Amino acid sequence: MRNLNLALCAALAFSAAAHAQQWPAKPVRVIVNVAPGGVADVTMRVLGARLTETLGQAFIVENRPGGDGYIGFEAVARSEPDGYTLAYSPGSSMMIAPHIVRRADLDPLKVLTPVAATGRVSLYVLTHPNAPFANFAEFLSYARANPGKLNYGTPGNGTSPHIATEVFSREAKVRMNHVPYKGAGPALKDLLGGVIDLSFDPGVGVAQAKAGKLRMIAVAGLQRHPEFPDVPTLAENGIRGVDGGPHFGG
Repeated sequence: MRNLNLALCAALAFSAAAHAQQWPAKPVRVIVNVAPGGVADVTMRVLGARLTETLGQAFIVENRPGGDGYIGFEAVARSEPDGYTLAYSPGSSMMIAPHIVRRADLDPLKVLTPVAATGRVSLYVLTHPNAPFANFAEFLSYARANPGKLNYGTPGNGTSPHIATEVFSREAKVRMNHVPYKGAGPALKDLLGGVIDLSFDPGVGVAQAKAGKLRMIAVAGLQRHPEFPDVPTLAENGIRGVDGGPHFGG
């Protein structure tokens, strides 16, 4: 998992700061503003284990999904400002959501202090194996012939997968229905169950694709996935402007 190395780098960066400030002296609570099973959740748990090992204090992950990320941000903003309650979030919750959900009482860019960026992931176009298309070309033909019939899931309104799918839809000249969830984990669950037809997945469904439970038909990234060498990128199919996924940090 690529984020494993990124997590270690972040742990070392935190460690350097800790030596300078004698921090942490007690366990640290980290509020993740997405549901369990999402990329931010999984990454923070890996990062938390490394930080615990490196700094000698427990980093306790607490999920607070919903409200386009604001529920988690609000919990951190209302906590004691002593450095022992941190937020961990997709970058979209910080950079995009405030322009979609405006709250006069809570602007995460003003009330929270950025600490570190930990990585970026690609997006993978995943479909259910029973979908009426087996590859990207067939999907594109089907979507164009059936406007409004396909449903796609995302971790929520204003997230990177949401924006990426809308950009894709514009560039590909297709129309699909958006189904927002409270994180990538719940969206993946419904994709596996056939409730939704596809997802621009930030990596949580790659294992299911390897197992044949989902089908990967394209990569919304700069290069193909090494374990799916026959799956093309969107750029290879003439779709421009969708070349990466979310950033994460706290």
